[in-house]
Amino acid sequence: MRININMKSLGIYSGYKKNIIANSAAMEKISSGKKINSAKDNPLKIEQSENFRMQIRALEMANKNLQDSTSMIQVADTAMGTISEALIRMKELTVQAANEVTNEADRKIIQGEIDELTSYINDTAKNTEFNGNKLLVNGNVTDNSKPDYVEMQIGANVGDSIGIPFFNVSSETLGIDKLDVVNDATKALNSIDEALKDVNGCRAKYGAVQNRLENSIEITSSSSYIYEKSSSDINDADIALEMAEIARTSILMESATAMMAQSNNFPKDMLNILANLRK
Repeated sequence: MRININMKSLGIYSGYKKNIIANSAAMEKISSGKKINSAKDNPLKIEQSENFRMQIRALEMANKNLQDSTSMIQVADTAMGTISEALIRMKELTVQAANEVTNEADRKIIQGEIDELTSYINDTAKNTEFNGNKLLVNGNVTDNSKPDYVEMQIGANVGDSIGIPFFNVSSETLGIDKLDVVNDATKALNSIDEALKDVNGCRAKYGAVQNRLENSIEITSSSSYIYEKSSSDINDADIALEMAEIARTSILMESATAMMAQSNNFPKDMLNILANLRK
């Protein structure tokens, strides 16, 4: 009489192997802290995870660009604020020079102070820099109503950019390089008023751009948080769940080991029974 293959034992062993694999996978997830440790774990999710990771890194760089752009505009606006104060002082002096009771000697003294303020404006414009870039003496600009714009990437996608204006607030461009309060204080006063208007217009443009940059910082920070959370939901292992899986599969493996031992003894027991029947 022939005894066939022990199918029951093979079935138990098949389940045992599956539990070993599941147990090992749970241990790997706990040790790495990740649900997905290779593409085979979940091909669809690994693609989503990589897309999220790419977006997160792009948003981080965009946020850095936004922070740098904001800092650059703050530097430029602060410098323009000091230039505006100098122009206001020049206006005060010119009004004084335009007074008929001011004699020529006093006008010459006033002219000397105005010349010093003009030099101060030029020095401020020339020396205002950010990361080695001149901010207030753009050689391409001769009319500040038509500034030179530089595109700055402020988002993760193509087209997420903003134009940062660059101006020229040298005394020549502002039209105050040849003020003469000794001979024509009225003309000088008109020139200073136009220069103040010019500088205030530049600062208004900076203010509008800065508001947009600050809004973009909020948007990129929020988007980055959403992507990071989504990536975490895909990648981060649920430690409690994996511990439960280890406990479950360990119990099943122990049970399968005991059952296989019994099942493997079955053919031997059958042979013993048959041998006894022959006696």
